[in-house]
Amino acid sequence: MMPGVRSAVGEAQPLTGMFPGWMDRWNGRLLTRVPLSDREKPLVEGFQGPSALFDDGKQRVLLRYTERPTRQLLDAEAVFRREDYRVSRLDSGAFRAEKTWLKCVVRQRIFDRAGEEWTSVSAWYWAALFGASQGPWWAVVTIEDL
Repeated sequence: MMPGVRSAVGEAQPLTGMFPGWMDRWNGRLLTRVPLSDREKPLVEGFQGPSALFDDGKQRVLLRYTERPTRQLLDAEAVFRREDYRVSRLDSGAFRAEKTWLKCVVRQRIFDRAGEEWTSVSAWYWAALFGASQGPWWAVVTIEDL
């Protein structure tokens, strides 16, 4: 049962409040924290958990952490579409986003401590809400400029 979520019989589970801190590497590359730009700010809009943007020398890496299923974890593709980017899907949950002269490839993954992962925020949300996945979860959006 997810912390902070009511089970089918109505018992509430407490949150741990144990944010582990930020990763220092992503896929073997050292992460350097950078400020959110106008492109990334909409991705964390309304999100209640810890979030931060990093650069690994190749791409931007947006990390979001949550201990409970939340509808405030926004889907990257939907956000880019809302921000008037032209979006075309690629393989493995990635998409290409273009807006005037800006072009990038965006990848989204949500994973739990057991190693399960999702590329769809909606699929993750329902799995988490109904107990098929136990938190906490990391949501990672990578943005590689072209």
